[in-house]
Amino acid sequence: ASMDLSDANGMVGEMNEVDYTVDYTFAAGRSASVTLGFVHYAFPNTALPSTTEITAGASLDVPGSPSVTLYKDVDLIDGLYATLGGGFGLPAGGRTIDLSLAVGFGDSDHNAGYYGVSSSGLTDVFLSVGSTFEFAGGKASLTPSLGIAAILDGGIADTLELAGMDTTNVVFGVSVAASF
Repeated sequence: ASMDLSDANGMVGEMNEVDYTVDYTFAAGRSASVTLGFVHYAFPNTALPSTTEITAGASLDVPGSPSVTLYKDVDLIDGLYATLGGGFGLPAGGRTIDLSLAVGFGDSDHNAGYYGVSSSGLTDVFLSVGSTFEFAGGKASLTPSLGIAAILDGGIADTLELAGMDTTNVVFGVSVAASF
């Protein structure tokens, strides 16, 4: 869920995005995994319509944890978005602090639909730090995180700035997960 804490959009304290994710991850060899799923995005307290994306990704269990994920909107936008990412964990006082970096790419349909810029290219970068707390015998977890998201594409940045939007944002998050 996303809540406006800065009142930059005139919605301080109100939820403006809730993401529902269902995915299935399975091993693909000794050091790789594949994830298939979907994400439904709802935008309460806004005029934006809900939408759903199907996702497919792969990751390697090697140093740097490289991953690639594809997102295809099946409701509103006829475009494709992909991320290439990686990360690593740092031991800290009996916990692990996870650092990750992802770079996004949008095709021209995706970028036109989401940003009003009809060219393909690198769209954004996201750097985050977090730590996972497991409970219920490791079947559930809670992961608080802090990140920074920045637009990379100059045309997209110009369009967002003209609309009065920031091109770099600090993001606080909490993820709750359960496995069956």
